[in-house]
Amino acid sequence: MADYIEDRDSRNGRGSSGLSIAGLVIGILSLIFSLIPCIGTMALFPAIVGLILSILGYRQDKEMNTSTTMGISGIVLTSIAILFSGFQSFAFGTIGSDVASGMDIEVANCEEILTQFEKVAAEFEAINNKNEEEIGMSDVTKILKSVTKVAAYKKKATEMGCDDDPEFTAKMDAIADRIGDDK
Repeated sequence: MADYIEDRDSRNGRGSSGLSIAGLVIGILSLIFSLIPCIGTMALFPAIVGLILSILGYRQDKEMNTSTTMGISGIVLTSIAILFSGFQSFAFGTIGSDVASGMDIEVANCEEILTQFEKVAAEFEAINNKNEEEIGMSDVTKILKSVTKVAAYKKKATEMGCDDDPEFTAKMDAIADRIGDDK
């Protein structure tokens, strides 16, 4: 009798394999996390695992003549999660390389550091004067790059001994205060 029920369930296409269910669950979670900025990049690896499980589960369900809906759903969801997560990884990788390129500074003297620091302050002010709706991803990249430059200029100023000059320190502080002012 039990064999009859099991055979009937298989013929009617009921049930799914555990692999399909696991792939679907991982697909749902990966998709949710892939939509969260910054965290979405970490969803790439679980999504790949979910895709593999979903494909294996789909094949197993097809061989057993059971429902392949969960396997297909898992494949679709994990594929979308991989796309979103991959896009974020690419975007943040591009921003990261742009920001890292801001670390290469060459200045000859303390006055040049002040000039460059003033340019960074002007970039901050231009972005600060924009409406929230006007600020885009390129502005975020500029901000990150500018913050990196500020740190690099401060480090360079310390290395060159510019911090020992009270006049230089006062000018740097005035520029920094201008950058930090909220409107």
